[in-house]
Amino acid sequence: MTLIMAEAEIKKFGLPDSIKEFEAPKDFHKNNEYNYDAYQYQFDLLEDVVPDEPVLRTIPKGMWMKGAHKGVLDGEYHTSCLNKDFWKIYQSSNPVLKLTVYNPVKANNAWLVVKQAEYVELTELNAKQDDMSWNGSNGFPVYKTIRRTLCNAILNELTVDKPYGEGKYDVKQEPISIHVSMATLQVRAAWDGEFVSNITVLIDDEGGSNKNTDRVVVWEDRAVDGTDLRGDGNQTVQGIANTNNGKLGVAMVKVARIPYEIHKNLSDNELRHIGNMLNKRKLKIYKPTDVLDGAKMILDLMDDGAPMKCPEHDLILTKDYGLNSKKRKQAYAEVEDVLFEKKEILKHRTLADYSLPHLAPLKIAKLEELRKETDTLVIPVTVKMGFKWFDLIATSIRNDEKLAKDNSELFIIKKVQLLLDYRQSKALRTDFRNNLWPDFKTKFNAFTSDFELVDYEEMDLTIPDITPTQPTQPMQIAA
Repeated sequence: MTLIMAEAEIKKFGLPDSIKEFEAPKDFHKNNEYNYDAYQYQFDLLEDVVPDEPVLRTIPKGMWMKGAHKGVLDGEYHTSCLNKDFWKIYQSSNPVLKLTVYNPVKANNAWLVVKQAEYVELTELNAKQDDMSWNGSNGFPVYKTIRRTLCNAILNELTVDKPYGEGKYDVKQEPISIHVSMATLQVRAAWDGEFVSNITVLIDDEGGSNKNTDRVVVWEDRAVDGTDLRGDGNQTVQGIANTNNGKLGVAMVKVARIPYEIHKNLSDNELRHIGNMLNKRKLKIYKPTDVLDGAKMILDLMDDGAPMKCPEHDLILTKDYGLNSKKRKQAYAEVEDVLFEKKEILKHRTLADYSLPHLAPLKIAKLEELRKETDTLVIPVTVKMGFKWFDLIATSIRNDEKLAKDNSELFIIKKVQLLLDYRQSKALRTDFRNNLWPDFKTKFNAFTSDFELVDYEEMDLTIPDITPTQPTQPMQIAA
């Protein structure tokens, strides 16, 4: 909800006479308390203005400027705009401006957040070149990011709904020999051998026709040595090269070539981003941008100083790559796991896979130690099989109860305990501790009062990179 002030309230708030309308979040300024550390703002001209100057001219209705500020709106600061026309209007007594305050941020890095958000908005609007903007620049980035507007302009020219040969950058089909030896920009997070094989089989089944393959994209003169660089279609080229015609050297490749002048000011990450967007979703045979590709892009951006999660990254994963909320969560989890693994390697530790023969004894030893509590049923589980936990518990209780009955023994189980194996994923461990476990406890207690659910135990997520085959005593490992 927003708060819209009348003129009398605007004056009480300490705004200049030129402000006719003021809009802000409802609790932006309540009882002289400020629950934010930085914010964005926008001024809009509500009507035409004719300045008092020797030469007659009109400043048109609809002019605007955007800004960001570290601190609160307390009457001491309203704008950093340097445009002379804006200041003439702003300092006048003529109420013709609307001030909108938005995106208030409460955080230790609040200023960096709003400054980056301002830069993204101004860049996408190209405010510096907009005749209706009073902004003298497009802002300044806190960290390198994807200039989505520039990338989308090229993307739109590459993905027009036209047959091959009619696209803006389409050239005649080229021999496979040119492309097998061409420098490549690796966009994908992983090579998909199955996808490559599918292309090969499809073309061979079609008698060598490449009609169901898409264009490969070549950035001319972009390689380190000044030669051409393939930015999309690496796996397509390999699939074509593996065909019968490819092995004979007579296969042809559909190609779109982007002249150097078009892409010279784009970063390598922006070329990778375009490559990912080209694989967002199509009907032609291709491998869609997936979770690992999105995670790799985030890691590439983090190498340039970006945070792991920010609004631009959500936009990239959602709008540009077509990943839904579940897949976005998986992409961020993959990033978290990759970063965690890198840190552990520096500590001479490695992620533990307890299905391996030399590590399985560690899990067995842990189970045996926990099962010394004779009234406690200990069940080894993984986070990924969470939907089966109740079934595992019920089955184990039934089997233990039957065994006791068959042996004419007293059934003494009073407690249930889970032994968690996170399957080499720190993100899964975090999700279990923060979300799955509290939810499971609530459901378990609502389901039965006959058994007590005691605190879970965990298999260590990492172990020293030198591990004995058969530990002689319980290992003291924490991660």
